[in-house]
Amino acid sequence: PQLALLASIVESSDDAILSVTVEGIVATWNAAAERIYGYKAEEIIGRHIFLTTPPDRVDGLRSLLEKLKWGQRFQNFETLGLRKDGKPFFASLTLSPMKDPDGEIRLISSIVRDTTPRKMSEAKLQILAGEMEQRNRELQQFVYVASHDLREPLRTMASYTQLLARRYKDRLDENANDFIGYVVNAAARMQALID
Repeated sequence: PQLALLASIVESSDDAILSVTVEGIVATWNAAAERIYGYKAEEIIGRHIFLTTPPDRVDGLRSLLEKLKWGQRFQNFETLGLRKDGKPFFASLTLSPMKDPDGEIRLISSIVRDTTPRKMSEAKLQILAGEMEQRNRELQQFVYVASHDLREPLRTMASYTQLLARRYKDRLDENANDFIGYVVNAAARMQALID
């Protein structure tokens, strides 16, 4: 009963759960492995795991198999897998050597998670972050140019208003003096806003 339960768990997993010999020959293959890789169990069992590996990753897998033979484990190892139709996919592997009753490592357990959707989302986020960074630079440039362009006429207006206030302060009536004061204050507030 416990073995049947374990087999049921392996078959219902969303992750590919498989085993290979230390030489890399596929020994077991669950339903998720069929979905992820596209090979039916009868097509892949007895064949080399290199069928599921992009050609430029075969040497790396060969090196992993060698390390696994000597008892090393790998968890969340990021790599590329290869589907039956030739399309690569992003994968996260957990690889564990399995000992037989005599203590010899004869099989390697492999749990493979297709991380392509997550990697694609990360890539989209990076693109969006890059675009946002570019837009922020453009906005900063615009703000710099706009504030520079606004400062010049504001300085001129403030300067001439102050000049009017100094030259004609006593020659104008009280209302004119107040009006000049309002303009000078408004120019100062506008300068503060631009800054």
